[in-house]
Amino acid sequence: ALFLAGNAAFRHALRIGTQWHRLGAAAASVAASAVGITLSVAAEMVLLVVIVAVALALERRAAPATVEA
Repeated sequence: ALFLAGNAAFRHALRIGTQWHRLGAAAASVAASAVGITLSVAAEMVLLVVIVAVALALERRAAPATVEA
């Protein structure tokens, strides 16, 4: 969660794309810690991978198409 939040802040400071998807993923990652406490660490790791993958997919979908010259 801290990595995603820091990455979002870095992207915001450099004005690179949007940071909202990564901030949402950071919040979901904090919530995913409950899974690690109640179920297992392996389940939490799987959930974290899914959270990051979904955030990156949404970010990619929201990015404007670039045109190569």
